[in-house]
Amino acid sequence: MRPVIVVGMNPGSKRNINLARSTFHARLGDWMSRVDCVPYGFVNIQQTPGKFDPSPDDLYYALTCVRQHDTVIALGNSVYDVLIKHDVESFKLPHPSGLNRKINDREFVARSLDELRAYSVSRNKT
Repeated sequence: MRPVIVVGMNPGSKRNINLARSTFHARLGDWMSRVDCVPYGFVNIQQTPGKFDPSPDDLYYALTCVRQHDTVIALGNSVYDVLIKHDVESFKLPHPSGLNRKINDREFVARSLDELRAYSVSRNKT
């Protein structure tokens, strides 16, 4: 098994995203480094941008990827709910997008990352 996978909802609507300039990817990478969860895998539940309505093929692909990992991190409520519905244990992390106002609260982020670190350590004991 691989240690950690992060699960997102679906890709953003922008085409040809420059990962070096993406605040989402930079923030997620920073958070994962701060809790010693690197390297990590990433998969979206839905493979297309737009309204979140994953197809059976989307779900099959995402769940197949997720089940190959020991630690599953769900980005936000919608992803967490899908994983719970499919009996996948996961840790719900706030979505690192700038649209999520909760991440402006440094104490909230620090608390969430502390909880993630503890969850990851508990999942990866050998």
